[in-house]
Amino acid sequence: MEKLVLVHLSDIHFTGSSGTSVYDLDSEVRNEILRDAATVTKELGGATGVLVTGDIAFSGQRTEYERAASWLLAFCRAIGCPDESVWVVPGNHDVDRKVANSKVTRTLHESVRAKQGPALDKELREILTDENSAKALLAPLAEYNTFAARFQCSISATKPYWERDLSLPCGTIIRLRGLCSALVSNQ
Repeated sequence: MEKLVLVHLSDIHFTGSSGTSVYDLDSEVRNEILRDAATVTKELGGATGVLVTGDIAFSGQRTEYERAASWLLAFCRAIGCPDESVWVVPGNHDVDRKVANSKVTRTLHESVRAKQGPALDKELREILTDENSAKALLAPLAEYNTFAARFQCSISATKPYWERDLSLPCGTIIRLRGLCSALVSNQ
């Protein structure tokens, strides 16, 4: 890697109808973002990677992620970035609210939010090491995880974050770590 150029996107909020009709209100914005990013990264000699930090979808639904994935791959082609160099983390809009509103998941969220400091870490550790609790806590992010797996950025009870190392020519290693605060996201 000669030069480190990361493109940061956030709050792209794809909906189930994004890109499917002339009534897509955000298509012009996405087109301009793509055009601007392509111009800037061309001047810089291409992009090393794309960081998408939350709210990829609008309501955590599969069709939203399908639209987002297609657009992100087109975005990568436009900026000269390898498809495998996209890194994503979920935001509160990446949570499926219908699933998050189940009694079990809401109870787990309340339990986590009631704690602070070391007690919070202990509570999360206990939830994530119990198979049933972990499943309930991660369930609202199931569609996000399917999407994120394409980019090797899914999360699980045993690995609630991802890491990637980028090596610079000088020998410096930059570690990217995708942390997930959306595990306890509510309305």
